[in-house]
Amino acid sequence: MRTARRLAMVGLAMAVAVSAVLAGSEDRLRAGAAKKELSPGELHSVKADAPAKGLVAKLRDAKPGADAQKKLALGLSSYGTGDGPGMSVDEAIQLARATRTHDEHNGILIRFAERHANGLSASDAVRLAAATTYKDANDRILRVFASVANGRMGINEVIALARQCQYHDNHNGILIAFAEENRVRLEARDAVMLAAATTYKDANDKILRAYASTNMGRTSVGEIIMVARQSQYHDTHNGILVRYAQDRIHDLSFNDAQALAQATTYVDSHNQILRLYSQYHG
Repeated sequence: MRTARRLAMVGLAMAVAVSAVLAGSEDRLRAGAAKKELSPGELHSVKADAPAKGLVAKLRDAKPGADAQKKLALGLSSYGTGDGPGMSVDEAIQLARATRTHDEHNGILIRFAERHANGLSASDAVRLAAATTYKDANDRILRVFASVANGRMGINEVIALARQCQYHDNHNGILIAFAEENRVRLEARDAVMLAAATTYKDANDKILRAYASTNMGRTSVGEIIMVARQSQYHDTHNGILVRYAQDRIHDLSFNDAQALAQATTYVDSHNQILRLYSQYHG
């Protein structure tokens, strides 16, 4: 009996010890899991003190759950608007790719582009847009950038920007806006390149008309013929040539008038240019 009682007490003591060990292990496991939750304090600390990669690491290690996701979304939203330390384009893209939903992913990229548009290059804007997963988000980033950067972009840059668009309206709209805003500094070859990069005939000709309406005085006969030949409509083509002849009739040579007339596609326009020359130069 005594032996049985002793064995029972020893067994009870061992059970208590094992329970304590297991309880301690569970507490440690819970503590480890809790560390992966993003508390408001942690989130603030990350936003205020750590580089973007710190938040990316937090996001990747975060324990799945509704509360954690809400905190992450809140933190990423603030970070994406520039409330935290300055991020590079690469960091913003990395941050977006670490999210778990398309809305968060695209929201970060859009907010970053909107907040930092004045400091972005055209290639930055293209990279941000290319990193989106929504067509609307892609084009919104490009439009935001173009709206503030038309005065500092080159021809190749704006064409690259337009080609990243997912919608034709935005593609052509960016090119038209650039041509209209920069018409005074465009060269004839620039206008032709911009027009050739459009995907709408109307957009093509609108760019050419914008150039021609402003730059007749500094455009050579050969250049204006090149511009006219890029047009998609005969009315635009011939209208540009006739308008050039009218504006420059005082300094046209006979060879110039002949070249302009021969470049027309309407008999009436051909004859009108030669008649203008004859009337002015006798």
